[in-house]
Amino acid sequence: MGGFGLLLVSAAGTCLLLGGAGFLLLRGGGGPPALAAPVAPGQPDAEDAGGADRFVRGLSARLGVELLPLLPDRMLAQVRRRLDVAGHPDGMTVVDFVGQRALVALLTSMGAVGVWVQFGDWRGALALAGAGAFLVDARIAAVGRQRQAQIDRDLPDFLDLTAISIAAGTGFRATLARVAESTGGPLGEELTTALRQIEVGASRREAFADLRERNASKVLGQFVGAVLQAEDLGTPLSDVLLRLAADLRKKAGQMARQRASRAELTVTAVVVLVVMPATLLLIISSFALTSDWSGIGLLGGVLP
Repeated sequence: MGGFGLLLVSAAGTCLLLGGAGFLLLRGGGGPPALAAPVAPGQPDAEDAGGADRFVRGLSARLGVELLPLLPDRMLAQVRRRLDVAGHPDGMTVVDFVGQRALVALLTSMGAVGVWVQFGDWRGALALAGAGAFLVDARIAAVGRQRQAQIDRDLPDFLDLTAISIAAGTGFRATLARVAESTGGPLGEELTTALRQIEVGASRREAFADLRERNASKVLGQFVGAVLQAEDLGTPLSDVLLRLAADLRKKAGQMARQRASRAELTVTAVVVLVVMPATLLLIISSFALTSDWSGIGLLGGVLP
């Protein structure tokens, strides 16, 4: 039952997947338009996309719609938090996340069945099936870490520009809008979102509290705390921001030195454990291959 068994299982799994996909698409009419991922400028829209792409996106959306009511509120809140930290890559919503996770888990489970039938390795099959449930989570977590790291790098310069503009007499909201536009990136996006919340009626405290809640950056949290504290105490905001920027640069320098010291240890370990043994092995092998061993005794005997 080797190759034939694997082929049979794969065919059966494909039939089940296509049948379930067809049922969901027919039942829901391909998913509501609001669930489709937004299309970036210059990219082909959903009508121009390939048939396979439309099928996968439609199936993922329908899976998300069907599974969303079954998930507890606590899990959905955690998903929203992860997507906020990651900045909703490609316009991903909670429904998209749930659907993509279910679809990837289904596909990897089919592959796990094939591994089990073909090789009889139930541990590998179980590991493959379990990994499928966390591939989408791993991608979102990686995007979130990169995004928050970018915010940490951009914030000191942003604080300097904001403090200088406020000290020159420019209003706080106008300064934030102009500096956020010039900064761009994730930090500019988050600050623009906070300003839009203020424009539609939210207080500055509410908007900045939401800004801190949407992000995992401790540096951004310090900025929000400094702004709110300056507002409560009536202290000059420009002085607070300049001191905060200096502290952040000092901490960034300390972290850079720590990373450099760890990198030095890593390089030393690689040289001692990998490069030096490999070099010695190469030297000894070259010497052995180029030497004449015909007259040298070996284990008490003499080579002919």
